[in-house]
Amino acid sequence: MKKFFTVFILIAALLFSSCSGGANKELQKAEFNTKTIDRIVINKSGYPGRYVIINNDSINNFKNTLVKSSNASVNTKLKPDFTFELYSDIKKVGTFKYLAGVSDKHTANLFDENGNMYHVNPSIENFFLKRIMKKDNRANVTDYYVSFVKLLIDKTKPESKSTIVVDISKDYYVTKSLTTMEQKRILDSITKTGMSIKFPNEVDKWDYYITINTSSYSDTACAATATVKDKNNVDVSYEINGVFKNNKWEYNIKYK
Repeated sequence: MKKFFTVFILIAALLFSSCSGGANKELQKAEFNTKTIDRIVINKSGYPGRYVIINNDSINNFKNTLVKSSNASVNTKLKPDFTFELYSDIKKVGTFKYLAGVSDKHTANLFDENGNMYHVNPSIENFFLKRIMKKDNRANVTDYYVSFVKLLIDKTKPESKSTIVVDISKDYYVTKSLTTMEQKRILDSITKTGMSIKFPNEVDKWDYYITINTSSYSDTACAATATVKDKNNVDVSYEINGVFKNNKWEYNIKYK
């Protein structure tokens, strides 16, 4: 009888834990969770995109998803895509930054104002992502960046084992419909023998820093400028015009 009672207590404890939804104790005590939230404002970082949640059920579901976030130990150091601002009347009672597209539960995708790192269920994106980031279905974007960067590396002729940072984060003409993780996956697909291609903030020291600024882009034509800076802060700038034919990009490149 005593053994049966002990088993019963354990099962009851598990059921209670399941019903409680696994709320994060730190976030449970946070101001945003102790106040009545009237609206949640979601801003797209670096680009004019905003979505406001005012429906009470949606607000509560969004807030409950935040509260269930787990503590995270891995920081990608990538720039978050969105900012969440929670308001009670006119007072802002909570602010978080969110990095979209992170599925690994140990990796942070949510950051509070104090720098604490959490992993929130990526399903939170269902509340806002498609409303803010309207996909434009542009074709050949991956091929564009991969071939463009390889061309710049060939022009630069870096030494073997060079670390090259490629920054497309402000190339809004093309990347406005891409999350940071989607941009990183594009750059991760660049292979150049003897070179290490990195995304901004992934490394503290680099040998070359490439910045791309696209002025026009269609599925079959593009125009852009690029700057290659070396570790001695010497810049070289280029202008390029490209056409996509025979399933690849072909460029005309010249010094700016």
